[in-house]
Amino acid sequence: ISLSEEDIGFLSGNNKQVPDLGDHTPQEANRSATLPFASPEVLDRNCQRIFPLPLFDFEQEKNSSTGPPPNVTPHDARHDLEALFWCMTYICMTREGPGGKRRKELRPEFEDEDNTDVMELRYINYCFFSSNQKTLIHNKKKLFIVGDYDEAIVCHFHPYFESLKPLMRQWWKILRFAHKYPMFETIHQMLRNELRSTYEALLKQTPSWEDLEKTNKVLEERRKELEELRHPLQSTSSAGPEESTSAPLDMSPKSDRILRSHHPASDDTDSDMPPSSPSSMSQPRKKAKTSAMNNRK
Repeated sequence: ISLSEEDIGFLSGNNKQVPDLGDHTPQEANRSATLPFASPEVLDRNCQRIFPLPLFDFEQEKNSSTGPPPNVTPHDARHDLEALFWCMTYICMTREGPGGKRRKELRPEFEDEDNTDVMELRYINYCFFSSNQKTLIHNKKKLFIVGDYDEAIVCHFHPYFESLKPLMRQWWKILRFAHKYPMFETIHQMLRNELRSTYEALLKQTPSWEDLEKTNKVLEERRKELEELRHPLQSTSSAGPEESTSAPLDMSPKSDRILRSHHPASDDTDSDMPPSSPSSMSQPRKKAKTSAMNNRK
């Protein structure tokens, strides 16, 4: 199925003029983003480009009184692709698979200050994901300009994600190209091609028995967690076999009234509780009658 511009209402009839967004300026307020994964251009309040755009027409730039400055960028498609890129990078560097548990080198209880690889891993994690906004902007912009993503970050990927290194290297090249030459029409297709190639390559790989065992263990743990979510009121403590496998508690309107009638503060008049005994009912009335007779005397 192919769609034309007229099918989506972009160019209809004789109107063949593409909208001019040259005077669009970014908002001055803070942009919405997840701090560790956002592009430095999005985090920068001044919206400054990583790579300044070349000025092809100096006279036009000189006489232009409207529109954003040449090195100010609005939020566009490349920033979305970059956010996903940093998220994937963070997973490959800080997690161990399968299951997504935090790798032992980054856990608080792990102590090995003499290991330079561990200390460098922690330092890189801080510089690009765990520091403040100003530091993140500076480090990510510098990384784009220098271009040593492979030497600075990819070398710290957990061994489980070794097969994703070629994808992340190509993804990085696509992003640098997009920042240098903002052409959102092409970067989507370029990334899709890389993702498809990686997917086909992963299908041809045979995982190790150790990875298969870990994967099955993680899947079993997740299955148990889902079962617990389906039956949150089911007791899993020291109850017997019959009690632990009983059906979930009935929360129908009738059972809800019964539960509330057992509550000491319940004042539900439609309670299904049996009425009090006659002796207990007559005692307050007898006291009230005696009090009234004494008042008359």
